[in-house]
Amino acid sequence: MSTETARRIIAAAAEVFGTTREDILSKTRAEPAVTARLACLWYVHACMGWGFRDIDSAFARTAGTARNAYTATEDRLTVDAKFAAKTHQLRNRLADLEQRIAPS
Repeated sequence: MSTETARRIIAAAAEVFGTTREDILSKTRAEPAVTARLACLWYVHACMGWGFRDIDSAFARTAGTARNAYTATEDRLTVDAKFAAKTHQLRNRLADLEQRIAPS
């Protein structure tokens, strides 16, 4: 993932979830930053196809963080309609990224 792609994903998540880029990249566990961070980590794996180790490295997280975030986000998407709507909104804002990596 390029630096520009990462910047776009984080900026879109910050806007959708009502937080800042700095908070998403920090280690804070306060809302809404933690929810936006989880959505970013989920998005990069589910929609961009990145492996968990690469995501942990790119987001400066400890080993296993991206996998745990993905699992927690998948579970939350099925029970939290508001979160699911915001995650859908994030995907819509970044749809052009997905189209660039889609298999032909």
